[in-house]
Amino acid sequence: NNKGVEATLIDVLVRHGLKGQALTVAYSGGLDSTVLLCALQKIVGFLDLQVSAIHVNHGLSKNADDWADHCVQICRRLHIDLSVINVLVKPKLGEGIEAAARNARLEALLANSSGQICMAHHADDQAETVLHNLLRGSGLRGAGGIPMLRGRILRPFLDLPKKSLLSYAAEHQLEWVEDESNKDCHYTRNYLRHEVVPLLKLRFPKTVEQLSVAARRFSDAQTLLDDLALLDLKKDQFLFPIE
Repeated sequence: NNKGVEATLIDVLVRHGLKGQALTVAYSGGLDSTVLLCALQKIVGFLDLQVSAIHVNHGLSKNADDWADHCVQICRRLHIDLSVINVLVKPKLGEGIEAAARNARLEALLANSSGQICMAHHADDQAETVLHNLLRGSGLRGAGGIPMLRGRILRPFLDLPKKSLLSYAAEHQLEWVEDESNKDCHYTRNYLRHEVVPLLKLRFPKTVEQLSVAARRFSDAQTLLDDLALLDLKKDQFLFPIE
């Protein structure tokens, strides 16, 4: 996918019927969400959007408050309304700190916004997720990775590789913060990102793109199976939560 960041955004938003809608960016201050925020701001007039942002402060890093300040300053510069939400991360039994933080963040985003929430996950995140899920023996749903749209969460960059976001950030001289925990290979996801995927890319240069394509196929297959099951059940929706 060689399409530009803004062109991809316009494409995805139009396809999901979000012209003229209110969108909230999940803004961490990192590279990915900074690109999402700035690119959305550039196409606001084109698609008649109302863009706001939420920064969820987990307080897990000694730099957490500095990151929140950074987000406030960037949003002020872009004239975007920002809410900073402080959350307490308390892992449940058997839950890792990463998963707990992710759940706390999602709850805070859903509780503090109306309309669609945009997250900046990209094709490299998708590839890591698919690998991670397959290595845990996941079925079709896990192999389908992260959905582009689920409920109120939209991930418009899911088909774009990280390198597209990096070049956009360089071209527009964007400023972002680096979360030091992203380098810690104790976390499985970081281990896959820094150790496994680069190794795969040496042998299979299109690793990220191909895993993304595979994820979409698995996801389509799961959707078909779900539709088939509903036909069998003679229902138009599942009444139990499917995760």
